[in-house]
Amino acid sequence: MAELVREVDSPALRALWDPGNEAHAGKEAYPLGYETIKPYAAHVHLKDACAGPDGKARCVPLGSGDVPVIAQLRALAADGYEGLFYDRDALRAGRREPNDGDPHDARRAARARERGVGG
Repeated sequence: MAELVREVDSPALRALWDPGNEAHAGKEAYPLGYETIKPYAAHVHLKDACAGPDGKARCVPLGSGDVPVIAQLRALAADGYEGLFYDRDALRAGRREPNDGDPHDARRAARARERGVGG
């Protein structure tokens, strides 16, 4: 993703960094993943993952997996990150996941937020 954003070289194209997905894929989310994407990140998913007893990766509550969440948040703050954050765990605790597998639902929720309607 970083390479694509760098090659396009437009302020209209930025990256979403999801360290949980990197950990889920067996990659080093922080610091290596962060250092690669940080010049281009405009949206960060707060998500964690680890290997389950069967060796397969799974998402886990924030702070209980392999993603060094505190270190990544400190790095983002130190680097002056001003983009968006998305915490799926907090969202699920408070209400239905906005897309629950339905991309149309996610787009409707995003448009409602842009208009200042709903949450």
